[in-house]
Amino acid sequence: VVVLCGGERLVPEKPLASTGVELLRQKQAASESFSVRTLDILVAELDKTLGQWPYGAMTLASLEPAEDELFSAHGGLMLISPRVLDGAQGASFVFDLLARQYLSLGAPIDPRLLEGMIRYLGLRWGLREGSSGSLERLHGLKQEYLDALAENPKQDLALTELTVFDPMYLPIVYAKAVLIMRMLDLAVGDERFEAALRDFVKGDGALKTRGVDELQRAFEVAAGQSLAAFFDRFFRGTALVEVDAKCKKGELTLKQRRELVYPLRFSLYVGDQEQPLQVDFDETGRWSTPLECPKRKLKLHSPEALVRFRD
Repeated sequence: VVVLCGGERLVPEKPLASTGVELLRQKQAASESFSVRTLDILVAELDKTLGQWPYGAMTLASLEPAEDELFSAHGGLMLISPRVLDGAQGASFVFDLLARQYLSLGAPIDPRLLEGMIRYLGLRWGLREGSSGSLERLHGLKQEYLDALAENPKQDLALTELTVFDPMYLPIVYAKAVLIMRMLDLAVGDERFEAALRDFVKGDGALKTRGVDELQRAFEVAAGQSLAAFFDRFFRGTALVEVDAKCKKGELTLKQRRELVYPLRFSLYVGDQEQPLQVDFDETGRWSTPLECPKRKLKLHSPEALVRFRD
C-alpha cells in the first residue's frame, strides 16, 4: 500500500494490521483528517465483505486527478483531490474509490446495479457501527426517491428496464437501489450477505455483464432459499410493499397486501419512540408485537424499507 500526499518523500512503515501488506506513506502527513488508520479500517471492511484486494499494490495519491475532477481510480491507483481528502466526507470518498477497485475485475457489472451497491457498502459500514449519520443519509435517499416519484408518477420503471434517458434514472440507481441493497442485507443477514457478494464479485468466469440474475443466484445460494419474490418485487418491479397496520387491544399488527414478499425485515419507528422495533414478517406476510395503542392516529415510519403503511 502506498499513500502519496503532495509528493512528499515516502518512508517505510509497518504493514497494515488488516492485510499484512507493506505500507509506504509520507514522512509528515499533509492530510490532517484522513489517517493511515482510517485507510486500514476501510480496507479491512472491504476485505471482509468483498474478498482480498485484487491488485498487487494499492496507491492512494492526494493529488488533483485532472481538471474539474474530484477523484478517479483505475488498476489499483486512486487519485483524490486534497480538498476532498481533508473534507468531512474524505473517508466516504476513499471508500467509494476502494469499492470500485474491488468490483472492477472480471466481467463488468451492470452500472444500474453497481452504483447502488457501492453507495450501500459505504453506508453499511456506518450502519453497522451505529452511526446516526448513516441512518439519516439512508432516510434522505428514501425521501429523494419518493419525491422524484411524486413528480414523475408514471416514470417509475424497474431497475432492470432503466436507460440513462429516463427521468427516474438517477433517483432509482443512486437512491432506490441503495434501499434495495439494505433490505436484501436485512433479509439474509450479515454473513450470508457478505458471502453472496464475494461470490457475485468473483463471478463464474463468463465475460457477459453481471446483473440482477447473477446477483439473485449468488444470494439464493448463500441464503439457501428462493428469493424470487424479493428480486421480482424490488429489482424487476416498481411497486412499494403495501402494509395494513392496526393497533388493537394492546397489539400492533402489520399485514402485507397483495403479492407477498418474503423474507422482509426492517426497523420500524412508532410515534416519537427513539428506539425502533424490528419487523420480521412470517411466511404469511404477517407480523405483530405488544404495544400500548394510543387514542390518536399511530404514526409509523421506516427509514430503510420501501413500504407504504395503510392505517
